[in-house]
Amino acid sequence: MEVKKTFFGDDTSLFGESVSYELVPSLVGKSGEEIAGKTHYDKWTKKYHILINENLIESRSVLEIATTILHESVHALLMSQINNTPKAFEEIFKEYIKNKTGKDDISHPIMEKEYIIPIANILKQIDVNKESDFDFYKSIASEGIKKNLTDEERAKLSSAKAKAREKGLNCN
Repeated sequence: MEVKKTFFGDDTSLFGESVSYELVPSLVGKSGEEIAGKTHYDKWTKKYHILINENLIESRSVLEIATTILHESVHALLMSQINNTPKAFEEIFKEYIKNKTGKDDISHPIMEKEYIIPIANILKQIDVNKESDFDFYKSIASEGIKKNLTDEERAKLSSAKAKAREKGLNCN
């Protein structure tokens, strides 16, 4: 299924340029590893594929699944931007990020700084049983960057995920 930037309504325009990608339910990660999603660029078709771990779909809330799709959409957007820049810039930018964060990961520091609030806003829009505390949505939105979270932020994420699952696991 090919999806454009408007798959959750107009607010996904917060992500900037349009990027076409396909949602692909599949098994991702190694045996025993709990990876919710992964973004892959196919050089032959020039499409981005968002792989969703079908083993986790039934045990995750609607908001968690939406977060995974949004998180991986940001990866597709960032990958498309990097794929369209000269290699020299990419290397310099990677070195800059590594010096700033101590990590080789380019996407997650950008996501943490620029995309948690937009993702949280979209989650609030699609949540049928709205929460009054916006921090709930920010916590859920931060699931994809949990390695970068403090212990307190991880505890808030865990609590928010439990609360989201109490709302139900039915995506229909």
